[in-house]
Amino acid sequence: MDYQKAKEVYATLTEEQIEAATMAMRGFSCLPMTGRYGKVNDLFSEFGSEFALNRNRLEMEITYLNMLCDVIGVKLSEEEQDKLYNMLDDFDVTEFFEMKAIEETTKHDVKAVEYYIRGKLDELGMGRLKPYVHMGLTSEDVNNIAYALMMSDCMDEWNEKAIELIEKMHELAERTKNVPMLGHTHGQPATPLTFGHAVSVDWARLKEALEYANSIPICMKLNGAVGNRAAMMFAYPDVDWGVFEAEYVASFGEEFAVNPLTSQIECHDYMVRILNEIRLFSSVVENIGKNIEDYTCLKYLKQIPKEGEVGSSTMPHKINPIDGENAWSNAITAEFAALGLTQKLPQSKMQRDLSDSSSLRTIPTVFLHSYQSMVSLIRMLGKLEVNQEVMQKDLDENPEVLAEAIQTILRKNGYDNAYEIMKQMTRGKKTTLDDLREFIRGLEINEGDKERLLKLTPAEYIGESKELVDYYCYPITTEEAGEIFVE
Repeated sequence: MDYQKAKEVYATLTEEQIEAATMAMRGFSCLPMTGRYGKVNDLFSEFGSEFALNRNRLEMEITYLNMLCDVIGVKLSEEEQDKLYNMLDDFDVTEFFEMKAIEETTKHDVKAVEYYIRGKLDELGMGRLKPYVHMGLTSEDVNNIAYALMMSDCMDEWNEKAIELIEKMHELAERTKNVPMLGHTHGQPATPLTFGHAVSVDWARLKEALEYANSIPICMKLNGAVGNRAAMMFAYPDVDWGVFEAEYVASFGEEFAVNPLTSQIECHDYMVRILNEIRLFSSVVENIGKNIEDYTCLKYLKQIPKEGEVGSSTMPHKINPIDGENAWSNAITAEFAALGLTQKLPQSKMQRDLSDSSSLRTIPTVFLHSYQSMVSLIRMLGKLEVNQEVMQKDLDENPEVLAEAIQTILRKNGYDNAYEIMKQMTRGKKTTLDDLREFIRGLEINEGDKERLLKLTPAEYIGESKELVDYYCYPITTEEAGEIFVE
């Protein structure tokens, strides 16, 4: 079916028919983001689809045309300016099909946008502006700004879910900051801490990655075919095109910045930096998903059964940590997608090649899978309870972890072989709390230290775990969220 025919058919469909067709296509899709995770795909399709990309190109061109005309002395009436921006407001799927039909002839997506605008100007009785459409621009001037707008939109949506996850992690850390748990370094019993302390470590990592990602300016360039503004400087030598570029970029918002020194393409370095932080954030989500599974295996975490859910197709007793594993899997997918882009996007042969064209279109994929990983992890966190009884039992059965405390007190009291003494007593042996206390009573150490050691239990040997959570792990305030969401 050609685009014109598709456009005519689409115009006859009701909203219910369109929704039904969308659901049917989603159900038959072999792609997880349009099938299983269709809701997330729908969320990001507003920003990351081919439709959104062309809408962004149209916004770039219309904004440029309006500002250019003012600078070069082609005055527009308020009515004409309204008509220009109404073109953007009226851009829907029908208009998109019209633009794509033009592309079938041009075989050039950006040139199709230019011809689309020229045609609309004729329809609006504003044909006098046609010479100035795309004047002095290269396709990359249009595309780099279109993708910058896409990146900003995707970031805004991703930020909201990231903040929600970070808040859920804070709530869990706060709720469990006093719950002692046996530490596990290298998978072996180790110095105790609180469960909330362990959670707060990942809380801090997520928060820092989020803040770094949002501290990176989204860059735009508007400087012609090889980056030196040659055409417009030659045509209009009295115009300060550097100032024009700065004012143009500023019109999109304060999160955008000019990249003044480029070849034909904006070098994509800001994208690499942001994607690296998304990759790090997703890596932490992956790590949390893995830890949830490990803590569930240790029975430190209990999963709350949900009515109607099935854990195994054959073993009725099972409650699988499916959401944690789903978070883990989607986070890895986001990481791999981001890694590929960060390796490809900084590369460009001479003043430019087109090898980035397809790569740039996959940027939303990173956000999609990262977002889905957060959706799954948030759902998993809502199904978990801390099993304090099992944690306490594990602490009671591993009193040898107090060997660290004892040998440190021995060092304090002048023993130069304190480590070796405790190694001989505890390494590879089953040591009881009574064994340790009998040993402590025979030590020649300060009586105050001896009394403290005799009272010590693994559950009490948690250092400042609670205080660390209190001091460093806190809710994100409205002001902090405002700093992340740069207006």
